[in-house]
Amino acid sequence: MRTIALIKNHGFVDGNKRIGIAVMLLLLRLNQISILYTQKELVDLGLGLSEGSLKEKDVQNWIVNHKE
Repeated sequence: MRTIALIKNHGFVDGNKRIGIAVMLLLLRLNQISILYTQKELVDLGLGLSEGSLKEKDVQNWIVNHKE
């Protein structure tokens, strides 16, 4: 999943977690997938991916669990 690659591979000097989450949200919107979330949930998702405690399957489950 590209979101994980953007967050883990440090393609930017700053903002890797933010850009990874933003790309995920954009791709969901472009594919007409609506989700409900809080800012804290997005932060926790980005941090979990960055730290390695969350994997691709966890992101898939997160999306499914947050669908409207």
